[in-house]
Amino acid sequence: MKELAAFSIILIVAQTSSANQIETAKQQYNGNWWSSIDHERRLGFLAGHFCCSYYDLKDVNYAHLSWRNIEPNITHYYENKPDQKSLSVTEVIKLFITNSNFIPSQGKQKKYRLFDGEYWRQSERSHKIGFLEGYVNCWNSNKVQPLVFKYGIEEWVSRIDKWYGININDPSEINEKRVDTKIPSVMPLVMNK
Repeated sequence: MKELAAFSIILIVAQTSSANQIETAKQQYNGNWWSSIDHERRLGFLAGHFCCSYYDLKDVNYAHLSWRNIEPNITHYYENKPDQKSLSVTEVIKLFITNSNFIPSQGKQKKYRLFDGEYWRQSERSHKIGFLEGYVNCWNSNKVQPLVFKYGIEEWVSRIDKWYGININDPSEINEKRVDTKIPSVMPLVMNK
C-alpha cells in the first residue's frame, strides 16, 4: 500500500512538472494575459524582452526604448483597443518601434549592462517572473535552440535566487562573488538541474 501511495505521489509530481512545461510553452503573451497581470510583472516582461532583443538579437531598435516608459503605452493600447487583445505584446512593441521617431544608437554597450545579481536582488518576485517570461518568449521566438525549463517558472526564480545567494528572510543578503554575473548567464546554469 505504501508503495502504491509513493508511486501516486511521484506520478502527480511528474504530471505537474509536465503541465508546467506545457503551460509555459503554450502561454499566449497577448492583451488578455497583459490585462491579467500586475504592473511589476509587466515591467519584468518588458525588461526581459528588451534584454534579449537588444543584447542577444542585436536589435538596435531597442536602444532608446525604456520598458518603464513603454509599459503604460502598451496598457493604454490594449485598454483602448479591446478588439486588438489577440495581438501579442511583442507585436504591440513593434508597433511602437515602427511609429517612433528616434535614431537607433550606433554605440556599443556592455552586454546585459544592469541585468546582474543586484538588479535581480532588488526586483520583486513578480518582476522576476515577468523578466524570465519576457526573455524566454523573445529567445524562443527568434532562436533555433529554445529555452525550456522543466520545473516551471516559479521554481526557476527560486533557483536563480539561490544561485545568487539571496535570502528571502534577509533581502539585502547576496553572494558577493556572484553579484556581477549577468542574469542571462545564470539562467542556463540553474534551468534544469
